[in-house]
Amino acid sequence: MKYDGGRPGDSDEECTDHAVIFLRRVALVCSAVTTFVGAAALAGWVFDWLILARIGEGYIPMAPSTALSFIILSVALAAHVHYPAHRLVRMLAKACLIIVLSFCSLILIEYLAAMKLDIELLLTAPRDVGNIIIGRMSPVTASNFLLSAAAILLMLISRKASKNISSILGIIVALVGLVLILDYLYNTLILYGRLKIPVALNTSIAFMTLGTGITAGAGRHSWPVRLLTGSSVRARLLRLFLPVTIAMTLGYGWLNTVIFSRIISPSMTSALTAILSIMIVSFVVSRISKIISVKIDRLNMEREQAAKALTESEKKFRAIFENAIDGMLLADPESKMFVMSNKTISQMVGYTEKEIAGLGIMDIHPAGDLPFVIEQFERQARGEITVAVDIPVKRKDGSVFYADISATPILLQGRKCLMGIFRDTTERKRLEAQLIQSQKLEAVGQLAGGIAHDFNNILTAIIGYASIAQMKMKQDDPVRHNIEQVLASAERAANLTQSLLAFSAKQINYLAPIDLNETVRKIDRLLSRVIGEDIELRTELFDGRLTVMADHGQIEQVLMNLATNARDAMPSGGLLTIETGKIEIDEEYIKAHGYGKAGTYALISVTDSGVGMDEKTREKIFEPFFTTKEIGKGTGLGLSIVYGIIKQHNGYINCYSEAGKGTTFKIYLPLIKAEEAKKIKTIKPETAGTGTEIILLAEDEEEVRRLTRMVLEESGYKVIEAKDGEEAVNKYIESKDSIQLLLLDVIMPKMNGKEVYDRIKKLNPGIKVLFSSGYPADFIRKDDIVGKGLAFVSKPISPTELLKKVREALDK
Repeated sequence: MKYDGGRPGDSDEECTDHAVIFLRRVALVCSAVTTFVGAAALAGWVFDWLILARIGEGYIPMAPSTALSFIILSVALAAHVHYPAHRLVRMLAKACLIIVLSFCSLILIEYLAAMKLDIELLLTAPRDVGNIIIGRMSPVTASNFLLSAAAILLMLISRKASKNISSILGIIVALVGLVLILDYLYNTLILYGRLKIPVALNTSIAFMTLGTGITAGAGRHSWPVRLLTGSSVRARLLRLFLPVTIAMTLGYGWLNTVIFSRIISPSMTSALTAILSIMIVSFVVSRISKIISVKIDRLNMEREQAAKALTESEKKFRAIFENAIDGMLLADPESKMFVMSNKTISQMVGYTEKEIAGLGIMDIHPAGDLPFVIEQFERQARGEITVAVDIPVKRKDGSVFYADISATPILLQGRKCLMGIFRDTTERKRLEAQLIQSQKLEAVGQLAGGIAHDFNNILTAIIGYASIAQMKMKQDDPVRHNIEQVLASAERAANLTQSLLAFSAKQINYLAPIDLNETVRKIDRLLSRVIGEDIELRTELFDGRLTVMADHGQIEQVLMNLATNARDAMPSGGLLTIETGKIEIDEEYIKAHGYGKAGTYALISVTDSGVGMDEKTREKIFEPFFTTKEIGKGTGLGLSIVYGIIKQHNGYINCYSEAGKGTTFKIYLPLIKAEEAKKIKTIKPETAGTGTEIILLAEDEEEVRRLTRMVLEESGYKVIEAKDGEEAVNKYIESKDSIQLLLLDVIMPKMNGKEVYDRIKKLNPGIKVLFSSGYPADFIRKDDIVGKGLAFVSKPISPTELLKKVREALDK
């Protein structure tokens, strides 16, 4: 961040652009003028109309070789300026320049060696006018052409030193032209009257324009052009004074030699020119001084405005800096000491702003992490990285937190600093840990749900066939005991499956309005027997109804699991307290705890006076199969099941515990109003019985299908089998007038149970249906079945229970 008071539109870059464009235009205009003068002279010789080759009557004409050389040189200059990067143009220009150099060199050799080469006879025959030869190039002209051609050739090399030489040669060419013009202007006859081959006036003018074009074409970085361009004070003063000085000098010389010397004495001439010079200089200086003073005043005003803008900008910067919600520090990149800090960073690290002013990087980071921190700081100072992630920061009390530090190099009051923005990532890390934990639980839940289907089908077959065998046995059959043990083991396996589904929050639950206080009262005696006589059970219930939508049996299972867990935590006895209450969860609570949805909740607190647990253990208690008990004394599923059930009820559970200070579990379940509870009707099952109706059975598992058919036919029903959804639809179409109930597995090949039902319903809107599945709730799209009031049974199911559900579906 740099505070700069520069006026918009007046930057050095913009001045540079303007100067480059101006110099290119000057070079092109000078080339055009020179070309025109040379072309006019050449046309005069070609058409024998010499007025085009001279300024006027009484002046000598420009030689045709001179005119042609001017055309070649000016075109080469224009080509270089207009097409500086065009390779072919540069090659042609160099070739033309070499021709001019060779031609002029031969002319000079002819004069210096007194040789008669007659090179110019190729263009025209020279003429003698008195003692003067016209139509031939003067040696002065040839020398100036050599300088001009060399200057343009050096420009084509495109090096800084070469362009400096080109610019100097261009000035020499222009000065020679100016001297020749002054010779005519002052009528001094230095060159015109003393040379056998003098220089024409239009040649002098052409040399001055060509030399000026060469100097401009050399660019703004060449000497002396760079002295006149740019926004510096020296350049501005030179641009003001130089033209006036040149004009005054030339004017003084002309007045002195042409006017005053002819009419008055030399002494009077000197006096008059001195007086006139003083008057002109005074007038010019006063005008220039006025211009300079106006510009200085404007610059001063701009500086004041810039200073004011800088002050305002710094005030805004400081206001943003001080009130930023993130911690901010300005540090010296060299010393690594802090220059400035804001209130937020003071609160984060525990130091006052005055204390921070005497600290450096090494003071607010742990010593063991300093090499890494300093490496990150130096990389940020060099601009290699912007953000340093998870940097440990040490507070004044020695505690450490982690922050992401964004750093930007800035200029503050001309001092280079590195501004670091500290964002505390502690909360983010906590939420990330919660997310990882949730994902772990979800992954295990997916595993549990995935195996449920096959496991439940196997259990259905075991329970079914064992139940049928038991029903056909006599009471005194010695094998009956073995069958009962098989059924008991299968029942335990079914309960384990349901526990896994409860943990994964995927089992089918039947929600109804229940009063939590009443649930706690009913289970009170059972809990007393579970925890034993050496543990006191105390209940403190809320004074009023706490109505929630819940599965009564699952809430009882939650309390049983928590009571069992508390019992194991109090091997020498203690106190178990169950409390109910009402709580409002608002945005502040959600922000503090990192979970929840705003609303009114029923609260169940289960507190024991047991051994408690440390933080590391507390973080893992809801993970499946995690247990601190000895092998064989715990499955590690108790609290996982509790977690799954509460999550399935759209509630929340957390645990507070310290080693040696007991444990408290708090459960939050959404409350519903009494009016809403009255509108919800609970469906009670009717008495089961046998029947003679025809049932379409669709089941893809052959063993389960065979067993189900056996159970139904032994109870009087007639069964039509289908092994998949597509076959079920076809079988129904064949016997649609006689089929009274559809018994459909939800997940089947080709067409699932819901799709079969929807297809048949179009043929017979009043058809009755009973769905079954061993898959968890989200696999079978619970909302499409149970949520719409359709009958459903979960596998595994005993034959007796299946017959009850079939009868209920038929009588509904």
